[in-house]
Amino acid sequence: MDFSTAKTIWSANATADDLTEAQAARFEQAEEAILSHTPETLDDLRDMLAVVVAQNGDTRSDKLDAEALARMLAFVDTLTPYRPDNRRAAA
Repeated sequence: MDFSTAKTIWSANATADDLTEAQAARFEQAEEAILSHTPETLDDLRDMLAVVVAQNGDTRSDKLDAEALARMLAFVDTLTPYRPDNRRAAA
């Protein structure tokens, strides 16, 4: 599932109270696709963070959330002035 489709499915179902079994499976696939994505834009980063925040601090047994956070941090590190090497240069 591509990232755009996953975002659409996740957003449409994130606050749903009762999903059918098929909808729940599709929602889980969408969440996995989002958390497996490597962010390329700030919008990607925001969408990935929304999924992690929606879990209210619970961790996934497959650790996709922790892996997603590592990829998000790596992306933030590429942004100026937040890159670790840029912080040292500015000091």
